This record gives sequence, structure tokens and C-alpha cells, in this order.
Amino acid sequence: MTLRPLFDRLFLPSNVVSRAAQDLARLRAVITLVIMLFVFLYDLQEMASGAAGFVTRALNGDVFILLTILGVYGGGVISLIVIRMDRTELAGILPIAMWAVSGVMLSVRDGFVTTTDALPLLLLLVIGFVTHRERGILIAVVVGLILLVIGLDRRSLIDPTQTPPRTLFEDLFDITIMVIGAALALWMFLRMQSSERQEVRAAAETARLRLATITTDIARRIASQSALEELLSRTVNEVIARYADIYHAQIFLIDEFGSRARLAASTGDVGRLLLSRGHSLEVGSLSVIGTVTASGRSVVARAASGETVHRRNELLPETVIEAAFPLLVGERVIGALDLQSRSAEAFKDEDLPIFQSLADITAVAIENARLFEQTERRLNENQQLLDQMSGAMREIERLNRELTGRSWTEYLGDQTRTPNVDVNFRTNKVEHLGEWTQSLRQALQGDQTVRQPQGEGSVVAVPIRVRGQVIGAMEFELDAASPAEDTVGLVETVGERLGLALENTRLYEATQRIAQREQRVNTIAAQFQSVTTVDELLRITLSELGTLLNADNASIRLGGIDTAMGGESGAERMQRLNGGAQNKPAANGTHNGNGNGGAGA
Repeated sequence: MTLRPLFDRLFLPSNVVSRAAQDLARLRAVITLVIMLFVFLYDLQEMASGAAGFVTRALNGDVFILLTILGVYGGGVISLIVIRMDRTELAGILPIAMWAVSGVMLSVRDGFVTTTDALPLLLLLVIGFVTHRERGILIAVVVGLILLVIGLDRRSLIDPTQTPPRTLFEDLFDITIMVIGAALALWMFLRMQSSERQEVRAAAETARLRLATITTDIARRIASQSALEELLSRTVNEVIARYADIYHAQIFLIDEFGSRARLAASTGDVGRLLLSRGHSLEVGSLSVIGTVTASGRSVVARAASGETVHRRNELLPETVIEAAFPLLVGERVIGALDLQSRSAEAFKDEDLPIFQSLADITAVAIENARLFEQTERRLNENQQLLDQMSGAMREIERLNRELTGRSWTEYLGDQTRTPNVDVNFRTNKVEHLGEWTQSLRQALQGDQTVRQPQGEGSVVAVPIRVRGQVIGAMEFELDAASPAEDTVGLVETVGERLGLALENTRLYEATQRIAQREQRVNTIAAQFQSVTTVDELLRITLSELGTLLNADNASIRLGGIDTAMGGESGAERMQRLNGGAQNKPAANGTHNGNGNGGAGA
């Protein structure tokens, strides 16, 4: 286990991601090293038997041995470099060439005298099949036949006096048939293997397509849910109903503190029991859910594996494999989709992206449902605030009407004559009759415009309003039996403006009265500055206010509650304490409105 990473770092290209490409590059490197090792061991075996080594033979002019050394060791180094550079075409051809100039070349040197001399040709086909598939077989056949012809032609050079038991043509025909037969067998095997792979790939594609279709269908169903609880429940139930290999599904959501993943939805009786328990797992804990919610990456854990984060749940003892996928909204993990199966073949590597897409769609739907609920809650809160504000505004309007009505009632009550005016436009006569006609009463009481026929003409009466409070009405006798809407609208508009003008005038008069009263108060208070005695201060106060109020009599008393209730006065108390030695009058007095006054108790 420790040598494989080192081997991969030395010989495999670093930019290859596909596992199949990595396996093929690793196989080519291994074959290259095996061929180099074979030639090295063959050389040692030759030297051990007393023969000269390859280097000695090459120096003595043995061309075949020289080609073998150069082809194997030189080609081997080049092959390993090419594999490291990820030059796939050349990397597939070099091992074939290496074996052709080593193992096959040794048989060529011996002239294919024995049957075993043909075995390197068969190995050449196998190497071509392994390293370059169909193209490798074709290259191996062509190179093998060329070397076969060369080797058979060398028989006469090896031992000219020997008469072969078989003719050259017979040996060439037999070995050629053997090579071509082996090549055809390998080619047929390769085609069958390719066909099987295609069928398996087609079946896998069909299964993935079905899986993707199911995922799309589930996504379409859950996307229509706006309530969060219904969305979560429907999602896990749809997963169980549509995926045959999954027998339990659940969704965990991270709490607002980001510390725990709490079970939000689960299937079956077990799910209801877990939900009633308030099942939760800590984010980052040694569990599938803890790992997924902390890392934001999917986890597939097998229950029987020793190196797993799967934690056995006594309520789900049939779980063989568990897969959890993060619920991601952007880069933020909001929870996890947990799926459990009884089948060890569930959750294949190629199916994981489909389940992750389901988790992504679920996360978006959950976030949308949360936003929808937040929006609904805010709308309800805003509606409540709006209702409260509307109620407050209605109350304010009511109070304004009430205060306005009270103010006008007091204002009219203070007038010696109720304000009214009547104008006869034919005689230009202005009168103050003060009578209320029926149309004026209806406009005042009904707070609406009144139109009534009168003889050949009509009467239009409109209310006069101030802040929604009706303070009066005005009417016009018109010649037209049915006045136009523009005419009525003009009267109503003038009535509204009149109400505002009357209110402004009333406020102005009230302001003037307040200013006059304040001026009188200041005048009285100014006289207080020159007074040095209490009696004189009391007299001036009663005199000025009595004159201002047109009073007949006025009084001021100074003293406490006990004095007012008939108890002992302050002067009497002082006289009693001093033993009657002093006789000090009390600070109280009575003054009438004409300025005369005397001391009193």
C-alpha cells in the first residue's frame, strides 16, 4: 500500500484525472519495467551458464544483441518519460517496440528453430492488445510477421549443413497461421469486451437517465410547495416512493446558532419517533451528518466498513450504506439530505452528482419557503401595524371632530347672535333671519349634499365641514330644475373652502382673545411690583380682576386647612405661645369689588 503512491508519483502523469486513464498509464509503465527486468535477468542467466554477457557480445559485433540493449534500455527510459508526459499514442507503441527488439529479436537470432521460439510472437500480440487495444494488435501482427520472415531466413546462416525437417514455407505458414489466429482471438475478445462495456455503459446511462428523470420530477413537485413543513415532509416521502433502493430518508437543518443539525423531516414510524425525541447531531461530530454539515461535501459510508463515520442507529438496523448530501445555498450549508439503503450497490459514484443536484434543489426550495414564511410573517406584522395606525388615525379624526365640534359649540355659545346671513339676489337685500329650512337641516344632519325641487327650480344645500365635523350648511335656490353636476361640485368645493376659512377666522379670534387676556394679566402683574404690603397686594388683585370680570363682590382668604375648618388661627396660636405678650393680627382679609375692605378671621 505504501509503494503504490511512490510509483504513481514517479511514473504517472500528474494532470490525469480519469481513473481509467490512470490505470492504463500505470499498466504501460509496469509492462515497460517488466520487459527491462526480463532482459536483465536473461543476461544474468546467460552469464551464469558460462556464455558471454550482452555487453561483451555487443562489443564483439553482435548486431542483434546491440539492438536488444539499445531498444530495451534506451526505449524503456524513453517510454517512461513519454508516459510521464501523458503522450498516450506514443506511450502505447513503445512497449510493443521494446518487446519486438528484445524477446522477439532473440528468437529471430535463433531462426525460430524450436516451437518455443514462437512464444515471443504471441507475447508481442498480448502486449499490443494490453497497451494499445485494436491498433496495438495490428501493429504487433505486422511487426511480428516481418520479424518471422527475417528469422526463418536466418536458418541457413546459422547451420548451412543442417537440412531442416520441414521446408521454410511450411514453418512460415504454420507460424503465420498461429500468429494471425492468436491476433484474431485477441481481437474478438477485445470486441466482445468492448461490446459488453458498451452494454454496461448503456444500462448505466439508462439507469442514470431514469434517476435524473425521477430527480427532476421530485424537484418539480417540491418546488410548488411554499410552506416549509409541507415541503420537508413531501421531499422525504417522494424520495422513498420513487427510489427503490432507498428505504429511509430524512432532512437535517442547522439551527440558528450553527452548532447543531436538527432533524426536520423523516419517513415512517421510525421518523415520527425520532422527530418526537427531538433528534439532533452536533455539527462536526464523528457522524455522517456531522461530517457533511461541517465540510459541505457529500459522504457515503458503509455500515460494515471499519473506516467509516456511520453511527449505527438501533431504530434503523437494516442500513447497509448511508449517503448524506449537503444542502447548499451558495457557499452556506443549511443542512443535509440523509439517505439510507439496504443494498450495498446503492449510491454508485456516477449517481452521486444526481443526488447532490436533488439536495441542491431541495436547499433552494427550503430557502424559498423560509423567505416566503418570513415575508408572510412580516406582511401580517405590517398589516397589524397598519390596522393599529388606521385605528389610531380614526381615533384622532374622531377626537379632532369632537374637539372641533366642542370648540365651535363654545364659540357659537359665546356669540350674542348666531352667525347667519340670507341674501335675496333679486332685491339685493341682506338679512339675518336665522331660520333653518328643511334642506339646510337635512344637509347638516345627514352630512351630505341635498338637492330638492322647488317650484320650477331646485334647491341645493351642502354641509360646511371643518376637519370632518359639520358646523353648518348653506343652500342656493336655482332656476334650473336639475342643476348640472359641475354646478353642484362647484358649490361643494366652495363649501369646503368656506369651512377652512371659518376655522382659520375662529382660531384667529381665539388667538386675539388669548393675547388680550395675557396682556391684562401682565398689566395686573406689573402693579404687583410696586406693592410692599400684603393687604395692598390683595386689594389690587381683587380690584383689577373685579373690574375686568365685572364682578359684584370678591374675596381672598389666606390660611391653612385647619383655619378654614374653624380651628385656631396663626395669630391666636402665637398669642397663646407668648402668653398673650404680643398681639399680632392674622394675614388675611376681605375686600369687595369697590376697593373697601377690613380685617377678618
